[in-house]
Amino acid sequence: MPHLVHVEQKEVIFKFELGQKCKSLLHIRNLMHTMPVAFKLQTTSPHKFRVRPPNGYVQPLSELTIDIILKPQQELPPSFPFSTEKFVLKTALAHNTNGNSSLPEGLPDAWFSSPQTRVFIDAKLKVIYIGASLLRHCVAREDEHALREIFQRHTGPSIADEDSRTALHTAASIGNCKLVNLLLESGVEINAADANGRMSQWEAVCRGQVNVVEELLKSGAHIEANEALKKGFAAPIHEAATSTSTELLEQLIGSGADLETEDQEGQTEVHFDIESGRLKNLKVLQAEANKSAQRGDGRTPLLIADENSSLEGSCCCY
Repeated sequence: MPHLVHVEQKEVIFKFELGQKCKSLLHIRNLMHTMPVAFKLQTTSPHKFRVRPPNGYVQPLSELTIDIILKPQQELPPSFPFSTEKFVLKTALAHNTNGNSSLPEGLPDAWFSSPQTRVFIDAKLKVIYIGASLLRHCVAREDEHALREIFQRHTGPSIADEDSRTALHTAASIGNCKLVNLLLESGVEINAADANGRMSQWEAVCRGQVNVVEELLKSGAHIEANEALKKGFAAPIHEAATSTSTELLEQLIGSGADLETEDQEGQTEVHFDIESGRLKNLKVLQAEANKSAQRGDGRTPLLIADENSSLEGSCCCY
């Protein structure tokens, strides 16, 4: 079917953020050498979108940019990135209606409904919602297909939310290795810290996500990730010492984690282990950790073990 104009975009893409106005641009070019073209852009959701200009003329071989504004929304789109909303671009060869050689200043309302006018449908455009907030929602619902579609439309994987958390923080905390690898392949900043200094590595260790920790370490995640210490949180090695599994602890030790790392009270991973009663972890630490380390109150792991009735039998390990 012939076209009167060329439309550069194939989709109307919005970088969506809750409560914010979003804009998408549509570029059209008149393919006619001698005739102006009249156009009208319509949407299936006129209550959500504002189009400037909604109609008008494009002079011969000239270009025009149309602004499409998404009004501020208080809820996420019902579906994303693909929406059921659409835009339709109608065109017709422009002609005067008053016998003069000049075109009407404004496009007549009845222009596209006149039986004398041949109307072309030059474009049917789907609405696509992308953006950092939707990317994080896709990760949270573990929607790999939607995540790939958003990445294909140039949404940066490292864009953080108001708490400085990235999509990788979410993927690491839920333990989805496939999504973690997809984010890493897309160039996400692996060592980005949130507002509390917690990196994705910290999230994975705290939630016992052994496979994710392994992937992050292989991909260059900081072994220590101790920025959280400055905000009063435990270091990854401390969290691993209290884990119900020895795998996390073995992974971090095998990757060169500092076993002398102290929290704000001077506690090392051995203190954490003794207090949590993880005897299996204690055996892992015996060969490497400093069992004479004193925390702020001068108490060593041995003293804590001696005081802890649940660990009476562990004292022989020292």
